[in-house]
Amino acid sequence: MKIYRVLFMMLLASVVFVAGCNNDDDDDPTTNMGTGNGDPNSIVGVWTLTGLDYTGTSTTSGPGFTPTTTSFVGVGFNINSNLEFKENPNEFVSQGGYSVRLTNTVLSQTFTQEIPDINYVGNGTYVRNGNMLTILSSAGGAGGAQAGEIQKLTADSMILRWVLDTVTVSPMGTTDIDADVTYTMTR
Repeated sequence: MKIYRVLFMMLLASVVFVAGCNNDDDDDPTTNMGTGNGDPNSIVGVWTLTGLDYTGTSTTSGPGFTPTTTSFVGVGFNINSNLEFKENPNEFVSQGGYSVRLTNTVLSQTFTQEIPDINYVGNGTYVRNGNMLTILSSAGGAGGAQAGEIQKLTADSMILRWVLDTVTVSPMGTTDIDADVTYTMTR
C-alpha cells in the first residue's frame, strides 16, 4: 500500500503546478482567450479550484521483479484552493489544499483510498504561446517547465487539461506515470 501512496505523491507533485493555454479563435466566446485584465476571457485573475479529476497508469519495474502496471482514477474533494495568474510580469501563485479519492487497479484487484489534506501551494512564471500555457514553478516543482491546454475559458470558468508523462528512477527501480488531469475552476 505504501508504494501506491508514493506513486500517487509523485503524480501529485508532477501536476500540482498546472496551468492552461489559449486559442486565438475569436468567433467562439468560450475559447477566446485574451491576455489582459480588461478582457473577460483572460486567464489573469484569481481562479477557485472546483473540480480535480485524473486518470492514468503507473508502471513500476526493477531488478528482480516483473514490471507491474497500476491504473488509477482520482477525484478531488474537500477542495479549498485557488490559483492566481498575474500579468506584467506573468506570474502565478496557488494556495490552499484538497483531498483525493484514489481508486487503483493492480493485478485485477481494485482498492480505493482517501488521501486527505494535500497542499496546493506553488508559484512561478508562465508563458502563453497560442493555445498553450507553459509554467515554471519557482520551487522546481515536477521537473521544470510544463505545458497544459485550456479546454474551456469564459468570463467565469476555466477547464485546464494537463497530460503528464513522468519517469522516476531510484535504486529500487523505475516508475513511469502517465496521467490525464483536468482542473475545473471558477472566478
